[in-house]
Amino acid sequence: MTKMSDLLFEIGTEELPAGYLEPALRQMGQMFVEKARENHLNHGNLQTFASPRRLALRVHDLSLRQQDRILEYIGPSLQAGRNEQGEYSKAAVGFARSKGASPDDLQVVELEKGSYFMLKKDVKGGMTSTLLPAMLKEILLGISFPKSMRWGEGTMGEVYAAHSGEDQAVSLAIREHYMPKRAGQIPTGTADPFGLRRIALAVLHSIEERKYALSLTELFHKALSLYGDKVDGGAGTVNAILDFLAKRYRNDQVARGADSGAVAAAMAGGFSDVNDCAARITALSELRSDPGFTVLASAYKRIKNIIKGNTSIEVQDVLLKEGAEKKLYELLCQVQAKMEPQLAQKNYRDAFALLLTMKEPVDLFFEEVMVMDEDLSVRNNRLNLLTALGDLVLTIGDISKMQQEG
Repeated sequence: MTKMSDLLFEIGTEELPAGYLEPALRQMGQMFVEKARENHLNHGNLQTFASPRRLALRVHDLSLRQQDRILEYIGPSLQAGRNEQGEYSKAAVGFARSKGASPDDLQVVELEKGSYFMLKKDVKGGMTSTLLPAMLKEILLGISFPKSMRWGEGTMGEVYAAHSGEDQAVSLAIREHYMPKRAGQIPTGTADPFGLRRIALAVLHSIEERKYALSLTELFHKALSLYGDKVDGGAGTVNAILDFLAKRYRNDQVARGADSGAVAAAMAGGFSDVNDCAARITALSELRSDPGFTVLASAYKRIKNIIKGNTSIEVQDVLLKEGAEKKLYELLCQVQAKMEPQLAQKNYRDAFALLLTMKEPVDLFFEEVMVMDEDLSVRNNRLNLLTALGDLVLTIGDISKMQQEG
């Protein structure tokens, strides 16, 4: 009696779409039945299993060796295989030798087309364990998906190459193939030979998905410092890296449906903390339709033009002469105090909503107050007041960019 055993064939995959699983399992089962028949292997029931990252086939009662069988080979015709003296011809001798037999082992059979020489050979069944590797490999390679992806580069490319017996230098070259040959090779609009744009997006998506609260500026300074004097780790290099990532981030956000104006505004307020920037994009998008938004955005644009290089935010009460500027300063202090806990908790929607309550005092200020007063002290005090207001708005973003792009 032929001995039987169960076979479990399981493979790990990258995340597979749900719609791909059933067809893949069906193909695995069908191909195993075909391969088993071709290789004369008896088996019982088949079961298939799947998860998003696993495909498995279980075969019950698989015979441990092939069936013994008799193979019949048809050779040359009787007329071509023997001469008039009854001796075997070269055709008959050659046929027998090609099958590892003697001409004396040949038999004559009658077929529809005439008499022919035939050779029978008893073939002992091989062990199933020696047949399975090739069978399962063919099944694996035969699975068809609507869209297939193969990894032959990078770290996995190195692992596969080494496992296949490639020289260590070749394996290493495969891993380092897409690494830049020198610093400063920034991708162009049409060429990205080292896949840096793809890597940049992968970094950004990883930070977003894991909700990391980190400063890219600090991270890059730290990373560059590890190279010592081999790399220029100054602000110029860090800013160049940030600018490269910022372009990828901006395009990616818009491609994913974010408001382009809100993206530009939030990024102008700071991009180093990716998730912080994303939260501000959401807040700006949600409150864009508020009646106070247009007034505040228009005012912020004027503020930027007026203050230019001014950075001081020190406001002296005694220099506030007009009622409109006094009211604006009073409300600014109140709003700033209310915004601080909201900003600390990254609750940017509520923080921005507080800013929008300032639309009337801001509008009144520009109607009734001459910023460039003849008295230099008064003028500077008013510039400082507007700078303080502008800095507070910028904690959320440069909303004038939403006015320009919207």
